[in-house]
Amino acid sequence: MGIAVETHNLTKVFKKSRNSETVAVDGVSLSVQAGSVLAILGPNGAGKTTLIRLLAGLALPSAGDAKICGLDVVQGEARAKGLVGLSLGDDRSLYARLSGRRNLEFFSALHGLSRHEARQHIDELGNVLEIPLDQSVQASSSGIRQRILIARALLHDPAVLLLDEPTKSLDPASAQGLRGFIRERLARHLGKTVVIATHNLAEAESLGDQIAIMKEGRIRGCGSLDTLRGTAGLATGTLEDVFHQLTKERQ
Repeated sequence: MGIAVETHNLTKVFKKSRNSETVAVDGVSLSVQAGSVLAILGPNGAGKTTLIRLLAGLALPSAGDAKICGLDVVQGEARAKGLVGLSLGDDRSLYARLSGRRNLEFFSALHGLSRHEARQHIDELGNVLEIPLDQSVQASSSGIRQRILIARALLHDPAVLLLDEPTKSLDPASAQGLRGFIRERLARHLGKTVVIATHNLAEAESLGDQIAIMKEGRIRGCGSLDTLRGTAGLATGTLEDVFHQLTKERQ
């Protein structure tokens, strides 16, 4: 199926002042097979969100490059962005007084979908994601709002879905249901490539075909749990053991 997401030495530096800067993403090289799930696991401040924004074309790299389905996200920006669905998990970007349906109709128009296409996609996504479409956003639970955000990201049928901590505000049952949807419906059934940033160990392990462990802007290890054990120099151990080993300060 090929490589859907690829980065080489991807770096992002933020200048805080004339003599001060922060390296948010530091020489990240990754490849994600089409139709698979990459879970980027790391603590707050690891650079996960910045990496997602670089892949989405919302931030320009300071060095290196990123490609979506072979298209450079800078040189082929418009086409690459059309292949990406993005959810940063911030429901403040929704119109609280409008229904889920009206929100999705508005964003469908921004994607250039006809009313017929929009209605069809919205009804399908509402059914699959179990969204009460005619309920206002402000009257909806945090779980429903997260589902609306994911529906918004899927409106234009993207090949790649980028999700930044989509379950962070959900109760355990809602989070489990959303993970199941991501894994079984999006990746397995629809063949979407999913990159999800999380600080939840169990979530990374349950979702990721590959897990990338990130700290201070760097990827400390990437692959299956067995591969990560090898990187960490452990013969056995849980993902938590591996995570602690790879993110030690001496690393």
